[in-house]
Amino acid sequence: MAVWGALAVAGGGAIGALARWLLLHGLQGSRFGALPAGLLIVNAVGCLIAGFLWVIIEERMALPPLWREALLLGVLGAFTTFSGFTLEVWRLLQTGSWGLALGHLLSHVALCIVATLCGIYLARTLW
Repeated sequence: MAVWGALAVAGGGAIGALARWLLLHGLQGSRFGALPAGLLIVNAVGCLIAGFLWVIIEERMALPPLWREALLLGVLGAFTTFSGFTLEVWRLLQTGSWGLALGHLLSHVALCIVATLCGIYLARTLW
C-alpha cells in the first residue's frame, strides 16, 4: 500500500503543480489594488477545494483512502503555494512596504479560511 500511496501523491503532485503553473501564468500581472493576486487566488481556490474534498473524503467516505493521498496531499499540496506566499510577504517587507506586507498576509489567511469554510458548506449542501 505504501508504494501505491507514494505513486498517488507523486501523480497528484504533478497534476497540482501543472494546474498551479497554468493558473499563475493566466493571472500574471493581476493585482487586487497594490497586492499581487495570482498566489492569493491559487491559495484561495486550493483551500476551497480542500474544504470540499475533506467533507467528501473524510466525512462522507465517498472515496477510497488512496484518493485522500492523491488529492489532498498530492494535487492540493503541489497546487497551493504558501512557500511562495511567504516569499512575497518577505519581498514586500524587504522593500519597506510594511503595510502592503501586512495586508497581503491578512488577506491570504482570511480569504483562505473563508474559502475552506465555503468548500465545507458546498460539500455538505451538494453531496
